[in-house]
Amino acid sequence: MDAHDDLTVASSAAAKPDLAAIQRVYERIEADGVIPGIEELLALCHDDVEMRPYAGAAARSPGDTSHELLRGPEEIREFFRTTLESGFKPRPRAKSFDVTEDSVVARGSIRLIRPDGSFAETKISWTYHFRDGLVDQVHWAPRAGD
Repeated sequence: MDAHDDLTVASSAAAKPDLAAIQRVYERIEADGVIPGIEELLALCHDDVEMRPYAGAAARSPGDTSHELLRGPEEIREFFRTTLESGFKPRPRAKSFDVTEDSVVARGSIRLIRPDGSFAETKISWTYHFRDGLVDQVHWAPRAGD
């Protein structure tokens, strides 16, 4: 092989899901709060990122579907800013992480404290789907048992 020959690298090897980056998001939320954690996450995201936030499902009024799917960093920032300003306090905690071919799955729980001080807590998992080395989708699903 000549020194000027190009080596090809499989794109999947270069664009693996970034487990350490997702772990840092949860560390940031724990240390500094939700908004700094969201900023940490958005730094890892495509401009067309889509998110289905748990707080969107838990904090909305019956029949309100406006926060089921957030599109883009600005909509995500605005949702969390508005949620906190209205008195809701989401407290996500990841207990374990798994990596698949294109995603990082965080398993844990979330406590959503309501403005009146009551709260809902549930076990869920968050999936961070990666495309070309950046997050393009974030969604959650309930976890049973464990």
